[in-house]
Amino acid sequence: MVRPADRSRGWWWGGGARREVALARAALAVGLMLGLARNATAEPLGEFPTPAGLAPAVRFWVDIFTRYTGEQAVIHDRLEPWIVYQVVSGAADDVAARVRVTEWHFRPGARTGHHRHEYAYVVVPLTTGSLTAISAAGETTNALRAGEPYYRDAGVEHDVRNANSFEFTFIEIELKEG
Repeated sequence: MVRPADRSRGWWWGGGARREVALARAALAVGLMLGLARNATAEPLGEFPTPAGLAPAVRFWVDIFTRYTGEQAVIHDRLEPWIVYQVVSGAADDVAARVRVTEWHFRPGARTGHHRHEYAYVVVPLTTGSLTAISAAGETTNALRAGEPYYRDAGVEHDVRNANSFEFTFIEIELKEG
């Protein structure tokens, strides 16, 4: 089992990319102003067409960018983005104080070791396969699908084993605030 560096800071929450995003936005704004100035007498183009298959995703992102500020992080489902698990307010450092995001890579047969979850958490599998949870109540093998998250309350105690013949990868998002 390999536990990489904590990704709750930096690129994960945009902390390392804020300058690049700001520069890209500024370049886009300048380009739009120049284009509008050059075409001031042209007829309006109308609304940008949205393919029907993308309409729900476009509505979601329009809602996200009009409802929330750049100082908020929205934790949402990857496949059904309109399912929002939590909105965390604050700068990148504030977000890191409220959530911890870890990407886990388990080799076949690898185990976490017995542990207790101090915080409520969401797991987002990046691999389809099975994990076996071993607790005082016994052993349970769960079939998990890539991109289909699950939530657990704080206090869960278990050991988890990769029951697959291949590496199993998932992202764990611990919610430090209730």
